[in-house]
Amino acid sequence: MDELESGSFGEVISGIWEILSQPLSAGTLSLPFSVAGFVLEFLLPLFVGIFVIRFLKNLVARSIDRSKLKDPVKNNLKRWNRIIFRVLGLIYLILITTFLLGAEFFSVLSALGTILNEPFYSSGDLKISVMTLITAVPVFYLASLAGKGARSLVEREVLKRLPVDESRKFSIANMSRYTVMLLVLIMGLSFIGIDFSSLILVFSVLGIGIGFGLQSMVSNFFAGVVIILSRPIKEGDFILATTSGENLEGRVVKITLLHSVINTLLNETIIIPNSEIIGKPVHNYSYDSQEVTVPAIVEVHYESDLDFVEKVLIDVGKECPYWTGTLEPTMRVRSFNSSGIEVGLYTRIIHAPERFVAMAWLRKMIWRRFKENGIVIPYPQMDLYVKTLPPGSE
Repeated sequence: MDELESGSFGEVISGIWEILSQPLSAGTLSLPFSVAGFVLEFLLPLFVGIFVIRFLKNLVARSIDRSKLKDPVKNNLKRWNRIIFRVLGLIYLILITTFLLGAEFFSVLSALGTILNEPFYSSGDLKISVMTLITAVPVFYLASLAGKGARSLVEREVLKRLPVDESRKFSIANMSRYTVMLLVLIMGLSFIGIDFSSLILVFSVLGIGIGFGLQSMVSNFFAGVVIILSRPIKEGDFILATTSGENLEGRVVKITLLHSVINTLLNETIIIPNSEIIGKPVHNYSYDSQEVTVPAIVEVHYESDLDFVEKVLIDVGKECPYWTGTLEPTMRVRSFNSSGIEVGLYTRIIHAPERFVAMAWLRKMIWRRFKENGIVIPYPQMDLYVKTLPPGSE
């Protein structure tokens, strides 16, 4: 009985191995390896090679970290260490692939190329295949790099020498970027065999069907164009925007054709669709200038000498490290409240993003100066007058 079961098990294993040892095929192409051969001759050496390469790369990186070289040199060596081992990994992958395919290597490549070049969409002169999509990826990447390079070049070599304000520089730089991106895209797509005029026709036909789905994207795109051309905000501005009923305050760090990125005072990154900025009021603290006036509101006792209070407050404003040093700080009497006289110190500071820091500094310094000079800051209170009632009137 045991011998019979042992024989049956051996036959099952033999049958499975025979199946795994059968040469594979893809359509009419016979591949020079089986499943077992693929696992033993490709996957296993691949995993071992990846492990060895990663181990050696990390070993070299740790050796660089332990060395006494300067940090810039270490960073440069570690960067080259990553590049070298990535190249070695690519070479190793090519070698084991060549070893697996053997003499059929070029035949397989030719057949694979035929499959990838088979169009899955045709419309007139426009033919799109998998290979078209693969070659389009580096075209878009090169267009993005060319756009960024053009913007940097224009900012560094042209705009610095022109007597134009920052908002116009921002518009010129961005238009240069997107113009170069569009030109590179047109040339690149034409080079890989995509007729741009046919592509526009296809997109226009597709746009009829998916126009409603992309309505918000189109709206944001044209809003981005309006922002770049009309410059209501620009990168570096400190703004207060309202979106979805919420006030968002912070510095504009990036403007694209679809959205704008704001970094708040709490170091939160907020992405706002451009249509929200164009369609709603935006408080731009630094539209024409980074300078902004900050208020510091405080109450003083009714018995206080307002002239002396004014002198103390103006001195505090002049001591503020964020003060511009040009426009004189001013004090204004705002109202007569139930517990005291409300006054405000108005100080012009250099940078709008520092207004909260400046207001905190002013409030703290006002409290100190008032305490030193005997100026009383009243707190809410109520006076109760109790009259003595005649005997027997209770």
